[in-house]
Amino acid sequence: MFLEAQFGSSITPLSRPKLSSPTDPTLAASTLSSQISYTNGELSPDEKAELHRLHESGIPVPGLEIRFDKHVARIWLETLEIECDNGVLRDRVRAVVDRAVECVAPVWG
Repeated sequence: MFLEAQFGSSITPLSRPKLSSPTDPTLAASTLSSQISYTNGELSPDEKAELHRLHESGIPVPGLEIRFDKHVARIWLETLEIECDNGVLRDRVRAVVDRAVECVAPVWG
């Protein structure tokens, strides 16, 4: 609701989870090749496992994507991490998310 008030209807849920990248370069290469083979819309086994873990934690979608003009910001709901190449948009999204968390945090506690 807070994000919609600020950014309108340009917010869409992300269907693919963010997978942590392994530190071993050989594992990173094999993970990348497995992700490439699943680019036709189906989820890899790792992505399915991550989605299941998120759903069990009560997180319905991995994140949200906000499109503003030609810029894209992604909010990962588990960590509230914001990915955006544009620093101004990233800071604006961060401010809205922080304000939203401040408003709803007393309800959870």
